[in-house]
Amino acid sequence: MGGLCEGLDDLDGECTAEEDCLPTHWPPLCNFDANDVHVKQCNANDPETLARILDRDNVYKMLSSPRGHALIVNNINFDSNSLNTRRGAYLDSISMDLLVNGLDFEVKHYSDLDLKASVSLFEEESKFDHSGYDCFILVYMSYGDHSYVYSLDGKRIQISDIMAYFDGENCPSLAGKPKLFFFLNGFSVKVDKGVATSKTGTDEDEQVLCYLSSRLVEDKRANSNRFRTAHSKVPQNSTPSDVTTIPTKADMFCGLASVPGYVTLRKKDFGAWFIQAIVHVFQRFAHKEELGRLMRKVNRLVSYGCALVKDKDFPLKQMPMYQSTLRKDLYFFPGMTTYKLLQRK
Repeated sequence: MGGLCEGLDDLDGECTAEEDCLPTHWPPLCNFDANDVHVKQCNANDPETLARILDRDNVYKMLSSPRGHALIVNNINFDSNSLNTRRGAYLDSISMDLLVNGLDFEVKHYSDLDLKASVSLFEEESKFDHSGYDCFILVYMSYGDHSYVYSLDGKRIQISDIMAYFDGENCPSLAGKPKLFFFLNGFSVKVDKGVATSKTGTDEDEQVLCYLSSRLVEDKRANSNRFRTAHSKVPQNSTPSDVTTIPTKADMFCGLASVPGYVTLRKKDFGAWFIQAIVHVFQRFAHKEELGRLMRKVNRLVSYGCALVKDKDFPLKQMPMYQSTLRKDLYFFPGMTTYKLLQRK
């Protein structure tokens, strides 16, 4: 592969300037390649990772293997005359499958579900006993808007109704556990032309940032002993606080491909900007960054994109968004399991 795809897999944990860790153009010039999806795993001996795992008051438990169920629904070939076939959408199913598998989720695929089949899936999954798992993921890819998605037969399904199937009241075995929803749902008439911004900072500012970045790397290496003992600073009684009740809608996260009323963009030989950005970011940074930070990277990456459409005299932009009732930081800890921790010498 050439062009913008070259070198992206060479990014390492030493990258201290966050902007430098992402490509500055989106989507890349190259076509989709499943061989590019490799989830970077945690280092079982990294003291910062171990400290986060021990900090149960502030970080969700994420050690079960598998982590939980991940449902991937992709509606492509619609029965409704008003909804066109979503060309290239199958690539998003492939890449999301590789990603969530790499994060150690049990993946279940569903394609072209009508309203009845969708509701049946949600009801069945909400009744499943998730007690042995730490998390749940649902990815629903279709047409829609910020508040609903379309089933295969052109019926609207409210996003709030979908999420309600898995709240603490309707799915008690997921109560207190993170439930993640990602909706690719663009079918609006508004297009985002983008707005002009001026570069902030001077050349002198850039020199200062470069100097500070280099010092941070040096300081991190010089103080490696401090990081090795980080886990010893976690209180020995660091267990989840005794809580009698939590809000019904707690511990839920909803990622949307676009802000309300605006279209989402897809490249037929690459996939949807939003989905592929999630895959790109999560596979590279989920081993060390929490969900909120990952999604801000996704937002920034998608915002770099410019789509040239033949009937428009301006490039199109896209801005994802997310909403959250998560009560703790969510780290996926790829590669880490209870068994692996017990095997550490």
